[in-house]
Formats: sequence, structure tokens, C-alpha cells
Amino acid sequence: MITMTHYLSGSRLDGQIQLENSEICFLRTRLFEAETQVQSLDEELEPPEIHVFTKAPRLGQLRIDEADGGNQGVTILGSLVLPWNQLTDLHAAFDYASARSLYMDMFARFKNLVYLTLSSMHTPSASNDHPIIMPNLKSLDLSSAHPSYVRHITAPVLEHLALYYLDNQSFVADVLSFHNRSSTALLSLAITAPLYAGSHFLSKSFLAILPAFFTVKLLKMFYGKVEYACDDPDINATLKALSYVEGRSILLPNLVSFEYHQNWRYHRDSRYCPLELVPMVLSRRIPNQPAATGETRIQRLQKVVLDFRLEEETKQIVGIPGLELVYSERNF
Repeated sequence: MITMTHYLSGSRLDGQIQLENSEICFLRTRLFEAETQVQSLDEELEPPEIHVFTKAPRLGQLRIDEADGGNQGVTILGSLVLPWNQLTDLHAAFDYASARSLYMDMFARFKNLVYLTLSSMHTPSASNDHPIIMPNLKSLDLSSAHPSYVRHITAPVLEHLALYYLDNQSFVADVLSFHNRSSTALLSLAITAPLYAGSHFLSKSFLAILPAFFTVKLLKMFYGKVEYACDDPDINATLKALSYVEGRSILLPNLVSFEYHQNWRYHRDSRYCPLELVPMVLSRRIPNQPAATGETRIQRLQKVVLDFRLEEETKQIVGIPGLELVYSERNF
């Protein structure tokens, strides 16, 4: 039999360990004392500051993933002392509400960020009403985050914006307010709609924000619903509104590239082509010409990316000169 005393005194141990009842009680007591000390440290002490990155001259990209919940009293970002003005690319993910205020405060320090990706479905803290100005930000990805984060951000040179659609009253107001503050000439816009998005809600909200982004050249739609299949009134209403009709003001007159993705993670056998997709594409193949009076010139659609290959439904847009059709498998 190998006792605990032998185990503690040896430098290496092979084989089975067998402890007496008294030794087990001893270990339980020590473990309880250690857990009590750790709990006291968590409750009474400030999180330690980690300075290891302050002298990293090439550090420009940082990815922090606290999406597993972690210690809700201490965040990784709150413990790191970083060369704030040196970072240009930040990806932050967290899934507990106690971190949202700290993260919003930290974002204000990243004056030279060019790329920001945020993954958090918690609404920003109401105490963070002060604006966060990001003068160099060109890409803001909130496709896995609560869209109301744009309520706090101003990005005057932003070129790429990705949003997660939520059916609430503030979605349109938050996005339009962000655009008005930033006054940016956006080049690409992406929107992700969840599986539970209600019919007609997406189209109404989405179409309400599109007129503000008339400079957009690339539109990406990631759509989760499958219950209506090809005649889904929600997505078809959106596609029909994007179609060109002579004499009518057109949405996104500078659009040259369009991507439409469906959610195959749980519905790989439910692939379908919305009824209005092909008509929309064909309508935007018009020659470059002025739009309605006072509007900018309408650009011809040049590229379509689909994550399904239904040759019968899409045969009308295959092989059109000047139109690139790409099939690309992608999950949400």
C-alpha cells in the first residue's frame, strides 16, 4: 500500500494511490481551507494587473474570448494593461452582463482601432451613455452582438458594418442615429436574421434603414428562417423592394455585389430559392443610367453569391455576360 506520506515525499509515483480514512479527512480539510482563501481573494482584492503586453512593439491584434462565463467578478480585458493606441484589431467575446460596462469603458481607449468585432447578446449598460468616438474604425462587426451597441459608437470613416437583427422598437432608431452621427460613406452592409425572426418584421425594419446607406456597394443577408420556404413573405418583400422598377426611386443605387445565405446548420435539407431572388437580380442588370430625378447613377449588379445550388431555380441568371454567380457553402 502506498500511503499519503510516501506520495508527498516521492519525486515521482507510478501505480495506484490508497489513502487511509484519516488521511482523506486531512485532505478534505486542507482543500476546504484553500477554497475559502481563494473565495476571500476574489471578494476582497482588486484583479491583478498584467503588464506582459505593455512592451510588445508589434502587438496590433487582440482576441479575447470570455464567452464561457468565466469569473464574473474579473474580466480578462480588465486585468490586462495594454498599449491602447497601438492596437488596430480587437475581437472581444463575453456572455455575462457584469462585463458589459467595463468593455464599453475600455472601447473608448482604443483610438486607433481599425477593426472591431464584438460578440455579446447583452444590451450595453444604461450607465454607458457617453459617446465612444473611434476615428480610425473601418470595420464594425456586430453580427453576433446586440445591435444596440451602435447606440454608443461614432465611426466617421467606417466602411463595413455587420448587424444582428432583433425585432425590437429601437433597432431602426439606433442604426439611423449611428449613421447620422458618423456620417460615413459605407461600402458594405451585412445583416444576420435569427431563426425566430417574425414574418414581415425583418423586411420593415431592414428597408427602413437602407435609404440611409445609399453608398453601399456590397449587401450581405444571412437569413435563418425556413418554415415558409420559397414563398416566405418576409424575405420576398425585402428582395422585391430591392428590385429596380423604372420610374421608381431605387434602394442602394450603388449596389454591385449581393450575397444571400441561408442557415443550413439545422436545416440542410430545406434549401430553397426565394421567388423574388432571380427577378431582383435580373432587374438590377439594367445599363448604368441615372436613377429618378436628383438621384445618383444606378450601378449594374455584377456579382451574386449564394450558399445553395438549385440549378433549375437559378438558371435564368447563369451565364449572363458581366454577372459573376458564385456558390459558396456557409453556416451561420
